[in-house]
Amino acid sequence: MLKVEINRTLPGFKLDIAFSVNGEVLGILGPSGSGKTMTLLCIAGLLHPDSGFIQLNDRVLFDSTKKLNLPPKDRNVGFVFQNYALFPIFLPVKILPTAYVTLAGRSEPPRACFN
Repeated sequence: MLKVEINRTLPGFKLDIAFSVNGEVLGILGPSGSGKTMTLLCIAGLLHPDSGFIQLNDRVLFDSTKKLNLPPKDRNVGFVFQNYALFPIFLPVKILPTAYVTLAGRSEPPRACFN
């Protein structure tokens, strides 16, 4: 189970996202600059949200009200940085279902969160 409710404000941009998944694969899709990478960086602990809450299974990774922010090394979260050279002819919308079926061994399409 992953529960994310975070906010982060930068000059000219405000991230305000909330979602939860329980035993599902979640694909986060959206246009450039919509906050996809920022969301993943916050979950991994590489970026600090201004406020909110992040919980992974029974562990709270970040809670601004309790001033709790586990360092990345203590989160047990894997992160693969984006590399457009990996599949330059495909859009993420085409890559995610293929990766989902191949890696998860499932046939149904992944659930997507659009920014």
